[in-house]
Amino acid sequence: SAITSSTLFTITGTNGTGSGEAFVTITINDKKTAIVSYENENATYVRGQAILSNSPTTSDGAPVSFSVTPSLPSGLNLNPQTGVISGYPLVGAASAVYSVTATNTGGASSPKAITIAIADIPSSGLVAVAASDKNTCVIQNGALYCFGDNEFGQMMLGTGKYSPSYAPVATALTSGVTAVSVSRHHTCAVQNGALKCAGLNNKGQLGNNTLTANAGPQSVFAPLDSGVLSVTVGAEHTCAVKTDNSLWCFGSIGNVNPDKVPVQILAGGTQTIARGRWHSCAVIDGALKCAGANTFGQIGNGNTTTATTFETAVGMESGINIVSASPVQSCGIVNGALKCFGYNLHGELGDGTNTNSLIPSQVFGQTEKVAFASSGGCTTNGHGGPPGEIRCVYDNGDEGDHTCSIVDGTLSCFGDGNFGQLGNSSNADSNVPVLVSGLSSNVKTAASGARHSCAIVGTELKCWGDNFWGQIGNGSFTNT
Repeated sequence: SAITSSTLFTITGTNGTGSGEAFVTITINDKKTAIVSYENENATYVRGQAILSNSPTTSDGAPVSFSVTPSLPSGLNLNPQTGVISGYPLVGAASAVYSVTATNTGGASSPKAITIAIADIPSSGLVAVAASDKNTCVIQNGALYCFGDNEFGQMMLGTGKYSPSYAPVATALTSGVTAVSVSRHHTCAVQNGALKCAGLNNKGQLGNNTLTANAGPQSVFAPLDSGVLSVTVGAEHTCAVKTDNSLWCFGSIGNVNPDKVPVQILAGGTQTIARGRWHSCAVIDGALKCAGANTFGQIGNGNTTTATTFETAVGMESGINIVSASPVQSCGIVNGALKCFGYNLHGELGDGTNTNSLIPSQVFGQTEKVAFASSGGCTTNGHGGPPGEIRCVYDNGDEGDHTCSIVDGTLSCFGDGNFGQLGNSSNADSNVPVLVSGLSSNVKTAASGARHSCAIVGTELKCWGDNFWGQIGNGSFTNT
């Protein structure tokens, strides 16, 4: 805003014969701002790894807003109020120059040029982790490793191999793996651009035109046999985004006649997608949109009516780069701020309350620089499970979800903490983010299961929380 707002002044002149008046309107604008520098003006980031925020230094007048041209690579975001660049690159991108401009009442600054390149997922080291109720999978050196329960062959060990493991074991996918997603009973991964799935298939969630479970990775039917960028799996469905940003799904999200082969949902514009149990959320043309069950407001559109098509969450029409979803809650990062909506009995929304919200609510203290978020929770409502397992019945408060987020390499979690999944040496719930012990730097990515969490920290994979099925991967069944 102006230093002095537009004000009308009256000037009166007087002599011996009388007086006269003149009127003058004066506005004092700020001095035009200037962007002196960015912390990193020649940045190379890595696809699938949270970046450290990149902040500008300005001089002269105080900036009011920032803009950038061309648009930043998918997954990165420029905060329009602070000019901070943050995010989680979703695709590789060649080195390019981006011009950032700051504006105030004095006008626009000269553009500040910064160079950004996004390296593709590396072929060595730990690059991705996924977690569900009972399983964890990780990509290392291009190969997929899994641990936990394997009742339906969801560990992808190979046809006829159903042995569980409480330590990481090599799957049948030994090279070329770039993405993975796991649910309680099935797993899907991208290998050399083709989608492969294994495990339970009672609703067609393996996408191979059968309803037969299989422990060997099954090739999903065309067009998901090539050009697949990312994948997400729910309790009984699977969705994938192709390199042309089209969205394809198969299986069942409550439909009577499940789709056993891929069906196109959107022809383009899809940047990333996340699954709940009976709902999914996606970033579509920069907006956060959700479809499916809405009992607790997890669609974010202000009501509890099931959404049969993707509907935009209130206030999330633009500036979204990352989305996460659990069975009854959803989150999105908008201009670097994390907002969540839906079920909140255990503090799943992180907003300092325990009240459900039908629209996005600001997570406490995470108003900027949030690069990544992952949400998790039980994917089988009312399933009794093994002795001692808490039933996943959301409407009586027995079970909740949790979310973990990365800000400048630091991991925080909030929500249900009954099994230590928040990682703060406590079994208490938290309705605000709490720091995960020992993970205050160098966190690249994270995954939230139902009651456990994992993160890639530097060159190591760390997991904590419930370990009934061996999903921590430390060679035991003891919670940690």
